[in-house]
Amino acid sequence: YIYERTNTFTPTRGDILVASYVGRPSLVDTYNEEGFRLIQRYNAIMQFENNRGNIYEYAKNNKKLEWLANEPTFTWNKELAIKSGQPKGIHINDKRKETGALYLRDWLITPRGIDKDGNILLNLNYIYDEALLRELIKWNLKGNFDRVSALIVGMFDSKEIFNMEVEEAKTNDKTGFFDRPLFN
Repeated sequence: YIYERTNTFTPTRGDILVASYVGRPSLVDTYNEEGFRLIQRYNAIMQFENNRGNIYEYAKNNKKLEWLANEPTFTWNKELAIKSGQPKGIHINDKRKETGALYLRDWLITPRGIDKDGNILLNLNYIYDEALLRELIKWNLKGNFDRVSALIVGMFDSKEIFNMEVEEAKTNDKTGFFDRPLFN
């Protein structure tokens, strides 16, 4: 899933799912390539479970590591801040899965606006993936729910981005046309 982070630039103001890729092709590399095409199309960064699959190895072998998210620092929840030893992705254990499910629940029921009849609209109302909605209804801690697991991973990434300190970009780069030696 491609998650558009909260912003002031788009009409939706972000905090919404904007695209997805779900599939089980015969080759894992085909799946990985499609995932990377999607994040490159949206200029996104991929957060992933680093204790499943081979996304890190694929990215390393294909010079795509810059498209992978770093392991979260968990500054918002020190209890979850056990380092996995992997530089990219997130290691999901039972405690993180339980906590991520709570974050997802809170996100799903977060109000986004009001419809024409005055009813409150939630993030849940903006999910158009029927299979994801079915998984959300059936979800439990023991089952295998890939779509919901992807959203749980995304909730950690959303928290990481939300709590990130933003620094003003320094622009000391003098590469403009009139900054060349000919004009100095």
